[in-house]
Amino acid sequence: RYLEMDIEFVMDLCNCNREKAIEKLEKYHYDLMKVAE
Repeated sequence: RYLEMDIEFVMDLCNCNREKAIEKLEKYHYDLMKVAE
């Protein structure tokens, strides 16, 4: 899954909780995959 530091970085960046941070990481990752196609 995701590195702990990535999750904490997003939590700090968007000032959101862990759950939301993981959602954002998943969406970001999904967007990257679409671009890579």
